[in-house]
Parts: sequence; structure tokens; C-alpha cells
Amino acid sequence: MAIVEVELKDGWGWFLENLIQIIGRPEDKGWCFMSDRQKGLIEAFKRLMPNVEHRFCLRHMYANFNKTYKGKEYKDLFWGAAFAYTVLEFNDKMAEIKSVDKKAHEWLLQEEKKV
Repeated sequence: MAIVEVELKDGWGWFLENLIQIIGRPEDKGWCFMSDRQKGLIEAFKRLMPNVEHRFCLRHMYANFNKTYKGKEYKDLFWGAAFAYTVLEFNDKMAEIKSVDKKAHEWLLQEEKKV
């Protein structure tokens, strides 16, 4: 646990540097980190742990998706892709999203590239 003034790049960098000192290099352990995109965290990960997997929480991603793409159909499409068990199933779900709304599909593709 750490207490910092604000959740920005410097604070996250300090936290991650100390975490590395305590646990060792995460890439040596094959770890993957998951976050909700706090300001500065992505940059700190890129600087301090460039070879470590860093993924985003789907609940937070869906909250952002739902700001523009509302309704049960979009919700079902999003979570259908999120819970796909295979690459083939995921690609099928993404194709289904694209057939319903190309902009929603593009939004999801852009989000994936922001890592």
C-alpha cells in the first residue's frame, strides 16, 4: 500500500519502482497487470515494465463503451466478445459487432491499440 498526493505519472512511477524492488522483475515471473487506466499509469508501465503484459479491466472499458453505445444489444455484443473462449469465437463476435455498428467495432479496435 502507498499513499501519494495524486495518481499521476510520478506517483505511479514511484509506486512501481518500489514494487519492483519488493517483488523482483515481473517479466521474469510471467506476470500480467490489470488496471483501470489511472492517469500516468500506462506511461509508468511503458517506462518501467515495457515487456510486461498490461491489460485493462473490462468493467471500466464497458463503462466507457456504454457512454456512446447504449442498450441491451450493445451490452450483449460487448460481453459476448469479452467472454469468448477462443480467438475464433472472439473474431466471430467482433464480426457480429461490425455488422451491427461499424463505429462501435472501430471504437473497440482503437481501445485495444491504446495499450
